[in-house]
Amino acid sequence: MEIHVRMKQMPETIGAVVSVDPDGDYNAYVNSSWSREAQVRALAHELIHAGREDLYNDEPIEDVESC
Repeated sequence: MEIHVRMKQMPETIGAVVSVDPDGDYNAYVNSSWSREAQVRALAHELIHAGREDLYNDEPIEDVESC
């Protein structure tokens, strides 16, 4: 598994998102307009999801985000 991190302009309310591509690699997209400190926190949050393999479970997003 690899994790690819990319900067992307997104709505101000979104810090980062993570997805899994067909090869099973994670792709993290970080809001390019946020401060560096906020970007690091948002990326760390998404890496936790990747480490717990949250994208492979059937739990509601509200439950996953509350952890």
